[in-house]
Amino acid sequence: MSLKEEDVLQKTRAARLDTVKHLNSWGSRLTDASLLKRMPNVEVITLSMNKLTSLSFFCQCQNLRELYLRKNKIEDINEIGYLKELNRLTILWMSDNPVSKTDHYRLTLIRNLPKLEKLDNIDVTEEEREEARTKGVEIDTKSDEAEKVDEDEGEEIKQGGESNSDNVPRLTETISPGNIEAQYQHRNGEGETQFKDANGRAFEAVKTLLPLLTAEQLKELRVIAKRQLLL
Repeated sequence: MSLKEEDVLQKTRAARLDTVKHLNSWGSRLTDASLLKRMPNVEVITLSMNKLTSLSFFCQCQNLRELYLRKNKIEDINEIGYLKELNRLTILWMSDNPVSKTDHYRLTLIRNLPKLEKLDNIDVTEEEREEARTKGVEIDTKSDEAEKVDEDEGEEIKQGGESNSDNVPRLTETISPGNIEAQYQHRNGEGETQFKDANGRAFEAVKTLLPLLTAEQLKELRVIAKRQLLL
């Protein structure tokens, strides 16, 4: 279920989404809160007891001060990267999400969100801030725009299309099984030079395409690489 504009305007009695300051949609079985990207001035959000799996919905809420997400479905600690640029966020409640069972969960959040004053209804202490510097895990900053680029580029590559750059070679053209087999055949005829050239082009193509791949595609690529090493 998605957060809907008419519901938000009715609950908040606001005329427009960009004027909403406080939003409470507790227990609404929400799985999608993309509408928040049209609410840049919201300061307090309460979405506890829903079914959200990502924090990407909040990355454009630059005025957000308090975020209540208790009892949702957030599992990946790396989702915290979407909150790192919310410099006004001082209160965060994410207990009873699967991610809260992650090792050093509290220290990791404190390290990556240094402006937090209260986490899971418990005040953040100076001792915790000090400990978080050594035991908390540094999370990369994420943005909704970067995720969209990854998805778009990944879709283009899967469909055999061109990427945004004219200089990016197609991986399927450069290191397809047919091309590799052809280069092996050349080794017995014209020598190893052509094979090495093709190998170098394939390696450069892989390096060029890596930044365009999604996290799932990178995981799949690692599995393929491990299999090749075992051959």
